[in-house]
Amino acid sequence: MKRFWTDETKCFLVALLLAFAVRRLVAEPRRIQSLSMFPSLDVGDHIFVDKVTYRFRKPEVNEIVLFKGPAALIEDFGSRAVFVKRIVAMPGDFVEVSDGSLRVNGACREEAFILEPHKYEMKRRQVPKGCVFVLGDNRNLSNDSHVWGPLPLKNIMGRSAGRFWPPFPHKYSKLHINRTSPHLKP
Repeated sequence: MKRFWTDETKCFLVALLLAFAVRRLVAEPRRIQSLSMFPSLDVGDHIFVDKVTYRFRKPEVNEIVLFKGPAALIEDFGSRAVFVKRIVAMPGDFVEVSDGSLRVNGACREEAFILEPHKYEMKRRQVPKGCVFVLGDNRNLSNDSHVWGPLPLKNIMGRSAGRFWPPFPHKYSKLHINRTSPHLKP
């Protein structure tokens, strides 16, 4: 009978420990589960979550972040659920949605990745210290800060470092948009 601690066993255990450490501390893959970030991210897309960057700098506007839900979301989705949204405003900023447009500090925000105007209104509110305001790119179908309020910075796990699957950019046809998101106008 061979010894249990062969070189292969040691190598396997070190590799397993290293993989666990990288996933826990550096980066991890995540699968997109909803249409809230459509068209930037579609259901089934896979992204890398960068868990290192925010140890050295603060999040910035337009970054796509992954976060653990605030109390309002934990009640509905559980404490282990992770969400993906885009930062649209920072602490101290004033945010509102009126006439189909997002306004930050009174200026209309031009966002090329939005397929349709906002179909809701949101009164002007200030983002408190220690929080950011996040919205899904699919603004009219996203459960985000316009519903449950500002996101505490401490809830942010990391930022999207990019989509790795599918490997090629999406080319959405009118048929695809009608089938996957019938509320959107191609």
